[in-house]
Amino acid sequence: MRRTWEYTFIGPANTVTGLHYDFPNNWFCQVTGVKEFLLFPPDQSAQMCKSRKYDWGATLSDIDISRLDEQPVERESFAKAEGLYARVEAGDALFVPSRTWHAVVSLEPSISLAVFGLTPWEILAGGLPSETRALLHRLHLYRWGNCTCHRMQQAPASQGALT
Repeated sequence: MRRTWEYTFIGPANTVTGLHYDFPNNWFCQVTGVKEFLLFPPDQSAQMCKSRKYDWGATLSDIDISRLDEQPVERESFAKAEGLYARVEAGDALFVPSRTWHAVVSLEPSISLAVFGLTPWEILAGGLPSETRALLHRLHLYRWGNCTCHRMQQAPASQGALT
């Protein structure tokens, strides 16, 4: 018995999904196009430069794999990580276990399907804390303004009269 939900990803070539891990397991299915994965098991978390930015369902990294030359501290930490490489082509499926750090690069225009799933125990043990953080976030009590879901608007520089 497992609760599942699906996401469809459609995008152009050279799309980069930043380094992160998802709380649930993920069966990633490539429908069209080709993608490359960098995968790091949970025991590599110390090298992943965990971000404080809130994202429902994922834990993000401050490492930007496409701009490592501009991030000397993150680059040094990332260089110590031991991971795996996977190339996923049309018709392939890749199992990404819960809490496995991964970044994805689309080499061609692509359509992908991700099927996430949790058992009843996983929903209670991990889903309940995740939903509590989500509620606190919606109430502006947890990382409001430091998140992937809300863009904070800056006040105009000047409210003066037009000249």
